[in-house]
Amino acid sequence: MKDDRPEGEPSAGMVRFGQLELTAAEAADLSDAEITDRLVETGFSRLSAARIVEVGRGAEVARARPHKARR
Repeated sequence: MKDDRPEGEPSAGMVRFGQLELTAAEAADLSDAEITDRLVETGFSRLSAARIVEVGRGAEVARARPHKARR
């Protein structure tokens, strides 16, 4: 059976956090810290993993923290 979804898109009923793909139910049951720990186990830094989870949960895609303008 051919999968007609675009490259990189998760399957129906699946949620993707970076390269980690979970079922929607599993993602709802896991805390942000638990998903972060799984991403760290796959090789992401803790800071990057935490940001991936934030964006995956619906945070605005922008800088993680404000930066002052250079003078």
